[in-house]
Amino acid sequence: MREEGFTVSQSLFNVLVIEDDLRFGGLISRTLSASLRPLYRTEQARTLGAALDRIREGGFDGVVCDLGLPDSRGLDTLRELCPRERPFPVVVLTEFDDELTGLRAVREGAQDYLVKTEAEVSILPRVLAYAAQRKQDEQRIRKALELKKQFTAAVSHELRTPLTVIEECLGTVLDDPGQDESQNRRVLETARSNARRLAHLIQSVLDFQKFESGRGEFEWAPNYIDRIASEEAARIMPEVRRKKLQFVFENDSDLPPVRSDRVQIARVIHNWMSNAVKFTEKGEIRSRVFRDGRFVRFEVSDTGLGIREEDLPKLFQSYEQIVPPGTARKTGGIGLGLAIDRQIIRAHGGQVRVESTYGKGTVFSLSLPVSSAAADDFKMEYDR
Repeated sequence: MREEGFTVSQSLFNVLVIEDDLRFGGLISRTLSASLRPLYRTEQARTLGAALDRIREGGFDGVVCDLGLPDSRGLDTLRELCPRERPFPVVVLTEFDDELTGLRAVREGAQDYLVKTEAEVSILPRVLAYAAQRKQDEQRIRKALELKKQFTAAVSHELRTPLTVIEECLGTVLDDPGQDESQNRRVLETARSNARRLAHLIQSVLDFQKFESGRGEFEWAPNYIDRIASEEAARIMPEVRRKKLQFVFENDSDLPPVRSDRVQIARVIHNWMSNAVKFTEKGEIRSRVFRDGRFVRFEVSDTGLGIREEDLPKLFQSYEQIVPPGTARKTGGIGLGLAIDRQIIRAHGGQVRVESTYGKGTVFSLSLPVSSAAADDFKMEYDR
């Protein structure tokens, strides 16, 4: 069954005409069929019940509906036909002296209305195309509002936690000034750690907004990805040793430099290595940097729990956090880390790939393009 949805850019639109008058329904079908851009294919239903059965089967991109049907009349017809989640546009037909009902129908969720005359039907192809555009705009707005809702909920929760800890730590010091210095120091260290976490969360939100709007700032220079990976591996080694994991680092020799922003690529590599360690309880982490055709490729694999196949498409979505079944959420955050990583790699003209077998482990890889002519110049400049 084809997914429903009226897409302005498509060349063929399937339209369900709900009209009990066979003559007028035929006029609508002929009018739409005469359109060349786009092409319309129509099917007619004479009752609301029959129409709902066909809609449940799927395959329609839009609906033209008379509000006066044998089994339903007025706005009740529209309410049955197009609940808010319905993805296609609906254009309603009203009687000549009932234009007010058409306006009310638009407020109830229809994209447009036409008075039921031959003259009005002649502009139906254009009306449907405009209705489709309005439906797409409406869906984009609804999606944006839902993202805003998720953002508000996620940020409110994650900011509240470190703020609460900081407040409690400061309260402990202020309310009991007689505590020994070492105890106060431990409490203040906890407060400082949570203040840094708070700053990191705020910076993540700001960075995501910049990258999402195309305003991310990059300092381009020739960089050796294997050197960056080696430095980031050294940063996570204390946690690797604490968890008693094995860490294997491999890279090809004589790799070319890549035009990139060192800080941003280091950020991606560190995030992936850190996640690999975080979600692996035993076994090893393996990091590789190697030449892959016209790309330099970084790859980090782990022997952790892995990611379920149905969760893979969610990985790089904003405000998404994947929690394995049967486990408690281990880490904080607002689900922006991988979304930011994807934006960074896209800005570099790179590619991202994730492979995972649930119960066995995950492999993250990024590939950054190498220009052979530029690489020689970069190498000479970098090695001076």
